[in-house]
Amino acid sequence: MYELQTYEQILTTVVNYVETETGQKLLPTSPLMILATTLAKMIYAQQGYNEYIAEQGVPFTATDLTLEAWGTLKSITRKPAAYATGNVTFTGSNTTTIIPAHTVLSRTDGTQYTTDTATAINSPVNITAVDAGTAGNCVSGTVLTLNSAYAGIDGTVTLTNDITSGTDVETDTDLRTRVIDAFQERPSGGSVADHVTWALAAPGVTQAWCMASPLAGSEVVVYVMMDRTNTYLGYPQGTDGAAIGETRWTTATGDQLTVANSMYGNKPVGEIMIVCSPMKTPIDIEIEGLTNITSAEETAIQAAITTLFHNSGTPLGTTIYLTSIIAAIQTATNYTNFTLKSPSANIVTTQGELPEVGTITYS
Repeated sequence: MYELQTYEQILTTVVNYVETETGQKLLPTSPLMILATTLAKMIYAQQGYNEYIAEQGVPFTATDLTLEAWGTLKSITRKPAAYATGNVTFTGSNTTTIIPAHTVLSRTDGTQYTTDTATAINSPVNITAVDAGTAGNCVSGTVLTLNSAYAGIDGTVTLTNDITSGTDVETDTDLRTRVIDAFQERPSGGSVADHVTWALAAPGVTQAWCMASPLAGSEVVVYVMMDRTNTYLGYPQGTDGAAIGETRWTTATGDQLTVANSMYGNKPVGEIMIVCSPMKTPIDIEIEGLTNITSAEETAIQAAITTLFHNSGTPLGTTIYLTSIIAAIQTATNYTNFTLKSPSANIVTTQGELPEVGTITYS
């Protein structure tokens, strides 16, 4: 491995060389010292540029536009930011006034949304954030204020559901992972790996799995998960099904429809591609012998087991061993004097199920 030199090291090398060749000690303000300093700075800058070029030369370390260029060689593009969408219902006493499309609603922090279509009171209407990104997401109970006044229409509306569909532009780290995976996989015209790659390219998708065997005939099932940090722990919000263009199967809705539509153009001819959300499967846990642990230790145990379930669980069928759960608890707390009372056997989930930590009790 080539070790890069610091500016100070380069300057010292140049000064030592000049002094050796001239037999003179360079004074701080002498012309030779000024030239030596200038040369050292140029060498250091060139070294930094060469390092940058080397980083961009392979997808493992490429960044920004160069990383995107590597991705285009495998038909991988950076996911753009997605707009947060939700719905509201206007209230009031005037049943005849129509609230026009693109009516602006504002959150207290200045984030704005517009109505997608015209509507009247007591009729749900979809709204979309003016700016794309996670900043448009908000929780149920958030109050939005009308920017324009309408006679007989209340000036505020309250969200009755969380808004979680807004996503930021894909980071270099996430894009790099997909690009490298694409280079490592050999295209095979609709393999399991191909389906996973197509799903991960859909807006908001962070995990994907494909059943190796069709349900029947050409019916291929793809399971997807969104950002695990959102309100729904990443579980897609919608109904399972196929893309709008697929007339042989029930059309999906919500997140599943967004993913299905995104993947539809890639699927092999004749395939019926069905996009599904995994079924959240809570696993209750009882630990005996740790009745005196602190709340911080309880939080650490919860996080450790959650990480284990998220890393090990798949909707294709999963076995999580008791020894793994015990090891997670020990790692989180350094305790060994406890007994895992429940579950009492290895956790085995079936197709479609994704294990999640349920209630943890201490006895």
